[in-house]
Amino acid sequence: MHDEANSAAEGDTVEIAATRPISKTVHWNLVRIVHKAVKI
Repeated sequence: MHDEANSAAEGDTVEIAATRPISKTVHWNLVRIVHKAVKI
């Protein structure tokens, strides 16, 4: 998944969409962060 702004973190619930290949292994783009994970 490609997150240009590096805004998503582990545990976040995100919405992704298929896109043209950005690199050999990246074919998904971050649409929005639905819910941020609670950090302990």
